[in-house]
Amino acid sequence: MGRTPILCNERIREAFLKAVRLGMSNEKACDYAGIEECTFYAYTNRAEKDIKAGKKDTINIKFQKEYKKAKADFILRHVARITQASDNGTWQASAWLLERRQPKDFGLKINQNEDLEKVEVVSDVPTSDNE
Repeated sequence: MGRTPILCNERIREAFLKAVRLGMSNEKACDYAGIEECTFYAYTNRAEKDIKAGKKDTINIKFQKEYKKAKADFILRHVARITQASDNGTWQASAWLLERRQPKDFGLKINQNEDLEKVEVVSDVPTSDNE
């Protein structure tokens, strides 16, 4: 008989998902839950294999769905805060969100060729006060 998968342990799984909901990296969420990062990636790899095999409700797929939802919950909470700040008169919050979500239309435009034209090469710069 095989071992019980570690992410079946409710306490470990919930600790990991809580950390993800708060925005921690996968590495730090694993540290918080007390699991190796390779364990997390093994589950996500198995979930992809299960999906490709046409399976529907394996423990791996269930965990992957919970993980994706936890990441989405983090994003939703912070987008809501930015929106609320904007609604309360902080226009910079809206500008920041637009720059990042719609960079093609609202992002900072940098003309790299223009910047290169402004570069001046100086070759005769003394290296000490004695020169």
